[in-house]
Amino acid sequence: MRKSKKISIVSILLLIIMLVIGQYVYTTDQRKQAEGNKATSAEVTDDPLMKVHFIDVGQADCILVEHNKKYMLVDGGNNADKDVILDYLDDLGVKEFEAVIMTHPHEDHIGSIDSVIREFKVKKIYAPKKEHTSKTYEDVLKAVMETGNTLHAPKPGESFRFGAVTVTFLAPGRDYENELNNWSIGIKVSNGKHSFVMCGDAEKEAEEDMLATKLDLSADVLKLSHHGSNTSSTKEFVKAVNPKYAVITVGKDNSYGHPSKSTIKMLKEYKIPYFRTDEQGTIVITSDGKQLTCNVTPML
Repeated sequence: MRKSKKISIVSILLLIIMLVIGQYVYTTDQRKQAEGNKATSAEVTDDPLMKVHFIDVGQADCILVEHNKKYMLVDGGNNADKDVILDYLDDLGVKEFEAVIMTHPHEDHIGSIDSVIREFKVKKIYAPKKEHTSKTYEDVLKAVMETGNTLHAPKPGESFRFGAVTVTFLAPGRDYENELNNWSIGIKVSNGKHSFVMCGDAEKEAEEDMLATKLDLSADVLKLSHHGSNTSSTKEFVKAVNPKYAVITVGKDNSYGHPSKSTIKMLKEYKIPYFRTDEQGTIVITSDGKQLTCNVTPML
């Protein structure tokens, strides 16, 4: 979403070094991965309770999945959102993450990820294999390296579990060159009874590719991509997900005009109740295995 500032010669040299390091942080240690899979299998539980927190970080994304005192973080807001995010996690008593997913390398999605990685133990970090020339991206790579973590680039159809929660990757499935929004990792998070689909800032082209995979995209809740922009959430994609509710993570009075009028019109046309962080603050949707409840009332 944002354009990188012009960088100096020193920054270019630093970037080259970090990109070389990037090849290291993407290296998968098969032994550790196998051990992690064994641990995950041992932690399976029948308790279906799952909470999904759409944390209000303005014009940015930061989503926390909570299950049986285990946590997964999807994106980390802007750099300036560090204190908001860390305070929120501390208030919940978070100590470690089963996984951290960086959907794509724009600042409003990975800005505070370096702080999260340094503050909490993280079992696994997922990111698309697409570098970026920003200081924010360099900071994240540095934090990954210094904390002994590695980055894992998932493929559509791959999945993992923690407790009763299954996370299935939907995207990205191919090279989108410099269209960073379309590199967004798409996921379906399910506790058996209910499911959530969240795809970062994926736009029309990426949504078409997800439809082509023939993976099951249906879900109870759809986090609208790209903050409700008219470049995302095509009618074909929304029909495939067929959500009971939609969530728009967006900043109040943002300069982009998000969410677009056409997106809101589409939600009303399909009679999909929706939530907005700019008007309702942090949104927490809970599934107890029988029904969905929320801390605020949906709009329509």
